[in-house]
Amino acid sequence: MVILIVDDEHLVRITLQSMLEELYGDENRILQADCAEKMLLFLEKEHIDLVFLDINMPGIKGLEAMERAKKPGDNIEWCVLTGYNYFEYAKKALNLGASRYILKPPDPEELKQFVDQVRLERQNKSQKEHGYFVEQICKSLYMNEEFYFGESGRFQLYFFLIDTFDEMKKRKIYQDLYQSIEFYVAKQLPAEETKYGLFFLHTGELCMLIKGEARMRMSSFLQLHFNRYQEEAILNGYTRELSGLQELKAAVKDLEQLKPQRYYCKNHEMVQTERLETDSGRILKENFVRVLEKLTISYQSDDLAGFQLCLKNLKEEWIRENEKYFTAEVKNHVSIMWNARLESKNLADVLLELKDLFHHKKLQEEAGEDIINRIKEYVKNNYMEDVSSVRIAELFHIKPTYLSRIFHEKTGQKYIDCVTEIRMDRAKEMIEQGETSVKHISELVGYASEKHFSKTFKKAMGESPAQYRARIMNTGAGQKENGDGNETDQIQ
Repeated sequence: MVILIVDDEHLVRITLQSMLEELYGDENRILQADCAEKMLLFLEKEHIDLVFLDINMPGIKGLEAMERAKKPGDNIEWCVLTGYNYFEYAKKALNLGASRYILKPPDPEELKQFVDQVRLERQNKSQKEHGYFVEQICKSLYMNEEFYFGESGRFQLYFFLIDTFDEMKKRKIYQDLYQSIEFYVAKQLPAEETKYGLFFLHTGELCMLIKGEARMRMSSFLQLHFNRYQEEAILNGYTRELSGLQELKAAVKDLEQLKPQRYYCKNHEMVQTERLETDSGRILKENFVRVLEKLTISYQSDDLAGFQLCLKNLKEEWIRENEKYFTAEVKNHVSIMWNARLESKNLADVLLELKDLFHHKKLQEEAGEDIINRIKEYVKNNYMEDVSSVRIAELFHIKPTYLSRIFHEKTGQKYIDCVTEIRMDRAKEMIEQGETSVKHISELVGYASEKHFSKTFKKAMGESPAQYRARIMNTGAGQKENGDGNETDQIQ
């Protein structure tokens, strides 16, 4: 918030500013005025959220200045600073629209309570207005009939594009970006001057619409924030200025059509769309990118037949004609999407690399299926021995980290959970037979500690080994009695 302290006493102004800085750090921008005349000048030039106003000052009195300053529709909060002798003036100030009066010298707790209340009310109001603005945006984009809320003014539209090999990571980055932008706008941009809307398109991309001069500061923030994802994703996007919201629907449609051009943008770059729309080679570049996207989608969806067919249709002439479109940015983009470091420099060799990557992936998957089955079979036969991930990795000549990852990918289960499940199934069989002590059972299924075994059993079964045995025995005895009774009935 921007806070203005108006008091003719220097000590009062300094004390109040120090208290606010101690309570809130540098979250607020604090200004000072030693008379009402300077206050009125500040209100003409600056956007002010909160004014602390002394009633009794030389020249124009505080209440007179407040009456002059108040305008219809303004959103300034007023807090009157007063001494005990001016209580009647304080009441008049409240009638004029002041939120509160505070006695001098201010009490820190009272001051914090008031400022917190102002901050919360303004935040709630901003969120409500933001929600309404986003609702209007979505209506404008998705209602079947033409719906335009024709607000004029200069708006900036941002269209964010994220590409990464991992779809889950992509969604996480989008959510992180959404939250970071919201936090930045709420904390750093003046609420009264900033109208913005964050929204996702039905195709999954994040967009932002922001009004006024704040759009310039927004661009600087985005450039800095994008660097957080330097290694894990390609994050770039397009931006376009709108002269009114009636242009929004057409602008979003244009930006969606420009998506293939992102392959030619630098990582972490926001591109003005005018630069792309005037590119004479735009159509040819887009056609080339769509082929690469088709190959990538086949790879990510394990469609080997579709991938091979697409490669087969790429003639030498096509490769030669599109070599000039295979830029360093395109190569970097494909590398991120395939989660691989492409070494070749020309297009023909890169396509061969992609082919090798796909075949290697299929071989790994088949090998992964086979090794998982062999590991599960080994554990079933040797659960009483050391079957830790380190020991199994050593036996099967793989790394423990690879074992954990591939096991979870292929079975949806952690390796240790699989071992526990096998051991608990065998332990239940032994307990149900009723001839072996719990201590001996724990040793037979591979646990050195009876306490650890019992704790693991209870976590898996919901009851201790002793409770499980008692329940099974009671159930068995009840069934026997019931069986005898039924037999007697049949004889009778």
